[in-house]
Amino acid sequence: MIKVSEVAIVFTALYFLCGCGIPEPTEISPGLYSIYKRDTAGIFGNAHKMQNDVVTKANSFAASRGRIAAPASSSFTPMGSGPGQFATFDYRFYALTPSEYSDFQKRVQEIQRKRKRDWDSLTPAQRFAYEQREMELSQGAQALALTQQSINQAASAQFQNTLLQQQQINAYQQRTRAMNEPVNVNLKGNINHTFDPVYTPPLRTPFSGY
Repeated sequence: MIKVSEVAIVFTALYFLCGCGIPEPTEISPGLYSIYKRDTAGIFGNAHKMQNDVVTKANSFAASRGRIAAPASSSFTPMGSGPGQFATFDYRFYALTPSEYSDFQKRVQEIQRKRKRDWDSLTPAQRFAYEQREMELSQGAQALALTQQSINQAASAQFQNTLLQQQQINAYQQRTRAMNEPVNVNLKGNINHTFDPVYTPPLRTPFSGY
């Protein structure tokens, strides 16, 4: 006898497995790849683990081709409060040869040194204004991503509703055509269709007595 708790454990395990698969990288331009992951586990998901798994997938993908994955950009959208608003992570990376990766690291280090020099030259008020602007841009990007996700979900729901309405119209038309077909009685006496579009009252013979 299978217990309810055992069934719940099985369904929970399957639920977690549905959101664990990391898709294969997609080449969006020569040498530049993207991995887009949607965490369908919802409140049971782990955003930090999802991002780590995506980066690990990118590293393994590049290594399988004798290359090194160099991060280009990333975009994370947290889970929303509405139904179907799952967390997403879009990770873009370059698949570079060892020599290309060495040049890439030098450029990154030079950019970081320049940013540090620029930051050190700012006054405290300028640094505060810069941090505020970065926060506003980050919040604006997250809000825009959630809005786009809501629009996509609304468009999908509208499409499903239109499809359902068309199916109902098709079913109604099929019933209408069937109702206009003549009565068909086979040799066994089974009536396949009993609707007569033209109603004829039954003939009644007056009682003539004995």
